[in-house]
Amino acid sequence: MPPRLYTLCLEVLIPLVERIGDGQDFGHGTGPLDSVAGALTDDLLLRAYHRASRCRSAGCWKDAWKTLLTPKSQSVVLSWDRSLLQFVKTRCQNTKKVLVSRWDSFEPESLSWLPSTVTCLDFDGELFYRGRLGPALDFPSDAGQRGWLPEAEAMLKALHAARQKQPGAASTGLTELHLGAVQVTATDICTILRRVPTLQMLRHYQLVTALNLLHGEQWRHKEPLPKYRLRNLDVDFSHVVRCRMSPQAVLPPDVLQLAVLLCPEACLLHVRFDCSTSHDVLSPLTCMQHALRLLSVVCVTSGERSRLTFDDVAPILEQHGADALRSLELKVIEEVDVHVILSTCPKLERLVLSGCGNVMPPTCPGYDCAVLRLRRLRFLFFADGDDFSWDHDVPPCFWRATLAAGHGGRLEGLFLESPRIAPGTALKHLPGLEVLSLCRCPEVTLGDVVTVCGLDKASARPPRYIRLSACEGIGPREQRRLRAMLKGAHLAVN
Repeated sequence: MPPRLYTLCLEVLIPLVERIGDGQDFGHGTGPLDSVAGALTDDLLLRAYHRASRCRSAGCWKDAWKTLLTPKSQSVVLSWDRSLLQFVKTRCQNTKKVLVSRWDSFEPESLSWLPSTVTCLDFDGELFYRGRLGPALDFPSDAGQRGWLPEAEAMLKALHAARQKQPGAASTGLTELHLGAVQVTATDICTILRRVPTLQMLRHYQLVTALNLLHGEQWRHKEPLPKYRLRNLDVDFSHVVRCRMSPQAVLPPDVLQLAVLLCPEACLLHVRFDCSTSHDVLSPLTCMQHALRLLSVVCVTSGERSRLTFDDVAPILEQHGADALRSLELKVIEEVDVHVILSTCPKLERLVLSGCGNVMPPTCPGYDCAVLRLRRLRFLFFADGDDFSWDHDVPPCFWRATLAAGHGGRLEGLFLESPRIAPGTALKHLPGLEVLSLCRCPEVTLGDVVTVCGLDKASARPPRYIRLSACEGIGPREQRRLRAMLKGAHLAVN
């Protein structure tokens, strides 16, 4: 069945299923949908959740959806409620993945409420939506009405998650936990690490803080250390600005060295820092046993110039970029040299540059720009909210390396805010493009959009979503012409 027709069928069935659920006595041992294929009830539940959450900013749950929780359910959406989880633990003995849509509070002890078969618990959606389209890509009628930046970030996240593969089914016990925006303390993370030794993924910005609480004294006294199976490290050095407002750092500068020793299988790293963070806190990453696949370095700036700059990131790219690095995210980093990224990270599939200052003058004379290419790039996000900084332009060779003909066919998501692409830069058709989102791009014309999206080719499939915000070259007349050329794609011009 075509995906679009299948989705329409689900939409028609949801009100009927909810009416059945409203009248069902859940005290009985069986339900009316217990004989239905688990894949269908899982899809109905997820679709019902998407439909109900479109008009709500917070997560939602309906008791009528309990009728979709059957013994065959494997991927479910739940509210973090003890009575509901006890119901699931009794009825759903095959459940593997849980997306939490709503919670009031979370205690580490509540993990015992889950069925023993659950391997992935996600309060965020980043893990649950791997290999499937998330709600940000279920373009509702209000698409384009949010601010450009939050919408673009949500869509990039959803596109990237949809490209990821679900882990194999060999795992037993809870192996992945994403706490998202759940409010927990570092002590809570310590409790989780003690209670769930099977964890291979624990996403929360206080993870490394918790590891330091557990084993910092052992390490500094040269005592033996345990080994964790964690594949990710999330560390936040920016508490000094956001919490204490004090020059005393919350984390010691050598904490990443300890984390690397404790988690030798780590290959996914998220770092947040501020203007007071020491410039050398990232140096232990050059000694990791596993090559990095993902690196995210984000500055939570207070307006002051940070000590940590791109010069501290470059050695990590030189160490890990050539072999394994697939995703690179740099936000509000100074002295970025895009030539270093292009030359050391040829296998990048996702590149995010947001609010960064670039090295000036450009270092083009030191590189053969004509051969620099990111041939595997699928997602490019470039945002610059500063119209007054002279060092926020990237050289033309960056756009040729990411958008030029012959190797740009893999791009699926293109998000640009104020890119300042030089006049004369050739833009070619990107046949795999799913989302084109542009903001404050006065240099972009109707012809550029038509070319990039392939709207002038009868056989080309247009993107699923196009947003053009504050693009002076796209007025009402150009908007009407675009709508006439689109074949079912969603268009937002504002």
